[in-house]
Amino acid sequence: MDTTIYFPREVYEFEDSIDRYIAHAGGEINGVKSTNSKHALDENYKKGFRFFELDIIETSDGKLVAAHDWNMWARFTDYTGTLPPTLAQFMKQKIYGDYTTLDMEGINTWFKQHPDATLITDKVNDPISFANAFIDKDRLIMELFSIMAVEKASENGIHTMISQEPLLAIKGDKINFLKVNDVKYAAVSRRIISSQKKLMLALRDAGIKVFVFNVNFDSGKDEQYVYDNELGLVYGMYADKWITDMGSKN
Repeated sequence: MDTTIYFPREVYEFEDSIDRYIAHAGGEINGVKSTNSKHALDENYKKGFRFFELDIIETSDGKLVAAHDWNMWARFTDYTGTLPPTLAQFMKQKIYGDYTTLDMEGINTWFKQHPDATLITDKVNDPISFANAFIDKDRLIMELFSIMAVEKASENGIHTMISQEPLLAIKGDKINFLKVNDVKYAAVSRRIISSQKKLMLALRDAGIKVFVFNVNFDSGKDEQYVYDNELGLVYGMYADKWITDMGSKN
């Protein structure tokens, strides 16, 4: 009998920890993804998440709010006015008629009430102004999208998660650049990790925590798949929903 294993499955050992899981855009609520709503934060906090990603964009009057993008927000709220809306127009709308939108005041209030929660930002690339607007710089990790923004954050003691594009664009020794700039986190698409295994292992060995996004984008590549097959090679994931295995090894 031929017992050859032609494609041995690589399994990466990892010690489970609650900080491996980021609730993507606040996490899913009642089957709806990417609401960035207060209700999503409440629901997913109860389930076990302690790291929460919010997409931060600007209203027409220059105020920071949580929404994935204006077109999606308009679909979620049936808003038919000009985009982007003013802050007042944004705050008037409910997502699907039920879920509360978040401006900076709402974001700060929620994180003040949940002192063990950490905010991870997406979309915003001005680290200083956002960090100054947020309630607790120590519980803030900013995904940043340019080398310049990473360096600026580093100079100002802001926890940085370097995004995929600037990470891959670093010339020369990537690990050294990240260490010099005190970058402890990276965000990459799970679609690139098989072709970038050497880099993923180098980041892991340097103690830089890589989180993957694009979970639930490809058929079958959900939270459970990432948990079973990719954690250990990467540190954690942006998850839409909490699965029972998360935190189960604790």
